[in-house]
Amino acid sequence: MSIPTDLTPRFEVRKLEAKHLAVASAILSETNIFHSPMWEIAHPDNQTKRCYDVFNAVDYLVRAAIESGLTYGVFDKEWKFKRPESVATDGALYWDQTDLTATSEQLLEQIDSPLVSICLAYDGFYPLNLDNLKDFFEILPLFATMHEHFHTIDKRDPKSWEPTAPGQVIMRTGTSTRADYEGMGLMKLMAHWEMKDAAAKGFRGINMETLHPAVDHVWMNPPAPFKATRVNIFNMNELTVEKNGQRVVACPQVDVLAGRIGPWLWHGYEFLLARVLHRLQRHHVTLLVNIPVSVLFRRCIRRHQIGGAFRRPVSSAVVRRDKAGLQARHEQLQVRDARSNNRGGLNNLRANDEFIRRKHKIGFEQSTNVA
Repeated sequence: MSIPTDLTPRFEVRKLEAKHLAVASAILSETNIFHSPMWEIAHPDNQTKRCYDVFNAVDYLVRAAIESGLTYGVFDKEWKFKRPESVATDGALYWDQTDLTATSEQLLEQIDSPLVSICLAYDGFYPLNLDNLKDFFEILPLFATMHEHFHTIDKRDPKSWEPTAPGQVIMRTGTSTRADYEGMGLMKLMAHWEMKDAAAKGFRGINMETLHPAVDHVWMNPPAPFKATRVNIFNMNELTVEKNGQRVVACPQVDVLAGRIGPWLWHGYEFLLARVLHRLQRHHVTLLVNIPVSVLFRRCIRRHQIGGAFRRPVSSAVVRRDKAGLQARHEQLQVRDARSNNRGGLNNLRANDEFIRRKHKIGFEQSTNVA
């Protein structure tokens, strides 16, 4: 099942590729260091240098997400490139990491790309190698502490939600929108698009952590038939770390709720249908009409069936059979008409079998000469 890629007439969703690595990393680092309600307050000093450092440190994180094939971006179809050389790579980054006086606005100006919002994710069956994120944890040590606390207070049985095979659970690792594109609803539109895309691919849910109230609200209030499960939530100003043999509050000035949302996005008939859709698609079963996933879910749940919603494409054997039969009847009638000097039978055959030729788009030369 294909999910429409247009969010609005102006914005579209596209899967990120290797050529988007630098721009995606820049958007992730700039938005978090300068505009996040968490990191902007936790680390208000040396923001430009910290932004550069985070940009370099998240290379593995962003690259792994892109290579997973589950990372998407929102592109502005009306973007006007500032430099002609940016066109060849669908956007380019022009940061000078020796310039420590660059402001947030200047850093944004140096990102010349129609990519304006990103959603990083990967298949949970293939976990990240945390050793490749050591530099990132050193720059933002509170990030590692936060995730350790998430795991400590998570009382779920891992067998109840962790994936046992590819294609089951998506792990979200970040979402960022350029500051000059905030307020356009892109994050919400993209979140709803991701849910439908995950369902169409057969995933049973998405696991994620949130550090922004708007992001948390959107994912905790998904559209039907999707459902969100709150795993745990805590205030970052309550998070403690060990210092000089004592437990102290890690960042008391940060008043931000950190939440973890569980992977179960649909249950019962919805989950069953998502798996059925995925398996039918893998076996080359096509939809008669392009119906949004949520609409199809509701219709099938009401009817408790999926009969009539799908059909198999016509096989090549059927096409060959009908074509051979049509050709044989054509030749037989030619002989009969030649004997009786009656062309009406041939014309009737052509009219009666026109639907076969149109159905299978059969084309073959027909003699116009009847002996």
